[in-house]
Amino acid sequence: MPKKKADADDVEEAIEGNKQEPGDEKNIAVKSKPKPRPKRIKPRDSEPNDSAPAASGPVLEITDLKKKSMSDLVSLAESLEVENPGTLKKPALIFTILQAQSQN
Repeated sequence: MPKKKADADDVEEAIEGNKQEPGDEKNIAVKSKPKPRPKRIKPRDSEPNDSAPAASGPVLEITDLKKKSMSDLVSLAESLEVENPGTLKKPALIFTILQAQSQN
């Protein structure tokens, strides 16, 4: 069965059928404003913190670890006594190194 083309009268009827009269109670979704982002906390300059225990060895930053090769990360993990560091993927290895560093 061929489709009937919509003419101007059909379009007007459809538009008028969708109009909302005052007093009609329809649920209309209202977009809420996005929540403001929390302010970023600027890192302090390297001030010694008396309450934090002194770290043994150099402090490793995640940005420094991301730049290292896998073989460097594996050898670093082995020095921190991480079990089976060669089986981990780079993100997991970095996390494990940071975790092992925090426990020392």
